[in-house]
Amino acid sequence: NRAYSITEDKRLPFSLLINILGGPCANSRLNVNVRERNGLSYNIEASYTPYSDCGMAVIYFSSEHCNADHCREIIDSEIRKLQDTRLTTRQLSMAKRQYIAQMTISTEGNEGYMLGVGKSLLSYGEVDTLEESYRKINAVTASEILDPTTGMTPWKTAKNSMANRIQGPVFQTSLQTEPMRVQKPPRSSPR
Repeated sequence: NRAYSITEDKRLPFSLLINILGGPCANSRLNVNVRERNGLSYNIEASYTPYSDCGMAVIYFSSEHCNADHCREIIDSEIRKLQDTRLTTRQLSMAKRQYIAQMTISTEGNEGYMLGVGKSLLSYGEVDTLEESYRKINAVTASEILDPTTGMTPWKTAKNSMANRIQGPVFQTSLQTEPMRVQKPPRSSPR
C-alpha cells in the first residue's frame, strides 16, 4: 500500500505505528494476536519503506490457505483498533523505548550504521546523531499516531477494511493453495 515518502514529516509517526502493529518483536499486535493467541501463522510482520516520492507499507503473513481469511479478519480488527483508540501514555512510552532500542541495536554493526548514514546524507544532506533521532522519536504524540492523515490512511479502502484490500489480484496470486512440489533434476547417465 502507498505510504509516506522519506521527506514527509508524517513518516516518523507512521514508522512507529507500523512497529507497534507488526514490527520485528514478539510483542507486536499482529504477532501476539495472529501467531501467539490464535496459532494461525508462523510468521507475520508489517513493514514500511519510505522512498523519495512515496513509501510502501506492507503486511505479510504466512499461513495455511484455510486460515488466510481468519488472519485477514484479525489484521483488519487490529488496524481498526489503532484507528479508533488512542494509545495510552504507557503504551506509547513502551513503544518508543522499544523502537529506540531496535534503532540502537541496528547501528551496532558498521555496515548497518554506514548504510543509515549514507541514506540520511543522500535524502536530507545531513546526518542526525542518535541523540537527535531519539529526541524526534520521543516527541511523537499519541495524537499524531491516531490522526487518520498520519497513521492509517494507506489502508483505508471503500469499506475502510484492510481485508477487502488484500483480496486483490496481487495478494491472491501469493496464496498457495497446494503444497509445493519440488521436481527432481533428471539423472545424468554415467559415462
